[in-house]
Amino acid sequence: MDGTTPSQEQNLAGMRKLSPKRNTTHADSAEALVAEQLTHFGIDADSAYGQILARVTQRLYESQADFELLWNLTLDTIGELDRSDQIAYFNAKKFLSFQTARSNALVLKNTSRWFTSAPASIRYWTMST
Repeated sequence: MDGTTPSQEQNLAGMRKLSPKRNTTHADSAEALVAEQLTHFGIDADSAYGQILARVTQRLYESQADFELLWNLTLDTIGELDRSDQIAYFNAKKFLSFQTARSNALVLKNTSRWFTSAPASIRYWTMST
């Protein structure tokens, strides 16, 4: 097997790292992991919120598998690249890291904004669990 064709089990192992049930899940696909996550948090998959959350969550699971594939491919090939390609790979991955961090920062900022305006009962419940 070359570095670009991971097995289904390798993909799942990467995806499972993001699961809220990562130590006990038996999900066998990204779709199953998404369904399990929605159920875990009590989200109705048929609601508008559940549908959007499911789409985002599935892309995150699939992205995790691709991040691991990219890392393994980099380890396998970096020594064979000339200096300019090594720099190009590094810069592309550094920017990808920035994009990922920026996306997460925006989500956290919006979540914090919501949390501070949420009813006191929700803030108490979240802080006490």
